[in-house]
Amino acid sequence: MNALNGAGRKPMEINAHGVRVKIYRSARKVGGKVYPYFRVAFHEPGFGRRLRDFGAEADAIAEAKSIAVSLGSGRNDAATLSRDEVAEFNLCRSRLEGTGFSIFQAVEGFLAHQSANQIEPKGVPEVVAEYLAELKARNLSAAYIAHERQVGQKLVADFRCPLASVTPARYRPWLLKLRLRNGGAMSGCYRRNVHRSFCALMSFAARRNYVTRDHAAQIADVETPKPSAPRCDVFTPDEFAKLLEAAGDDVRPAIVLGGFCGLRTAEIGRIQWADVNLAERVVVVGAHIAKTQSRRVVPLCDAAVQWLTPYTVRTGPVLPVDDRHIAAVGVVAGVPWKKNGLRHAFASCRLAVLKNAAEVAFECGNSTVMIQKHYRSLVTESQGRAWFAIIPRVPNNVIPLHAEG
Repeated sequence: MNALNGAGRKPMEINAHGVRVKIYRSARKVGGKVYPYFRVAFHEPGFGRRLRDFGAEADAIAEAKSIAVSLGSGRNDAATLSRDEVAEFNLCRSRLEGTGFSIFQAVEGFLAHQSANQIEPKGVPEVVAEYLAELKARNLSAAYIAHERQVGQKLVADFRCPLASVTPARYRPWLLKLRLRNGGAMSGCYRRNVHRSFCALMSFAARRNYVTRDHAAQIADVETPKPSAPRCDVFTPDEFAKLLEAAGDDVRPAIVLGGFCGLRTAEIGRIQWADVNLAERVVVVGAHIAKTQSRRVVPLCDAAVQWLTPYTVRTGPVLPVDDRHIAAVGVVAGVPWKKNGLRHAFASCRLAVLKNAAEVAFECGNSTVMIQKHYRSLVTESQGRAWFAIIPRVPNNVIPLHAEG
């Protein structure tokens, strides 16, 4: 600021009720002409230093007096404060020292936080019911909804209270004591899945204003037991052959896609015959079908083509029955069922034959790291080749025709 009558001139001061307002005389040059102005400077509680400019000195003085009287009258209100209120004020001011925030700003922030954390308490059964209804409306997989429903039933049975009352201190012991429906011990991996499901429920509840977002974040921070390394049980080529032979026409194509293409059970349940292209020898797993929501094209080996050829005229879903019928084939074949055994066997055998983790990862819809970690060296190359050489047996009443030399 350039002083009107030279640098160093002291500002005018207006005092009222202990409040001091300063008026600085200065000038600015516009288009070669000098215009004087008067700047009123004062400190307003809660906002800090304020400045107001005037072209006439009389206007600046009048405004300064008005400001001093207004702020001074506020100071007089301090005389009506009780001793406890003054002590509380001083304590608040000391707590805020060094933070850069005024008492007014602290109060405003607190009120905003309180407003954001106003919730509509709702019981656990009601929230679970709403959550499951939303999952169904989003057309998520039946298997995923079934798992969320199972977790929801456990919560409803054990927490007959508002969801906002399920604090981390109550939730963690419950999670650690969970047992399977048959009374058996729950694996660390399954316990973590339960925790993920409850976190998803809490996030849903926070969006609906049934719990605070802070509460949902605290639940998400609850530590869960470290899961043991997952088992990758695989079928042997002999067991796979028995499953294929024992399967009925409704289920056999599903076993082919699981064992020769590595499709997940949920993906098999969603895939259509239109996605199986025998002419191009590929299966197209669309983004709406894949677990990762990423489209991939999986090749069909010679054996897979031979097993699927009798079904070329079919339309609609490849698996027209419930996916539990797939595991039921093990009973008919006399082969103990291994969960995800077909997919695990495909990945292991494919990796043993190709020796290319990146390609196997793409075909499985997984990461290279996961393929290397779980499927490397589970089977030998000869076992892998035997797996992809399983073809339908020719009935005894059929005589193969050989081309003449």
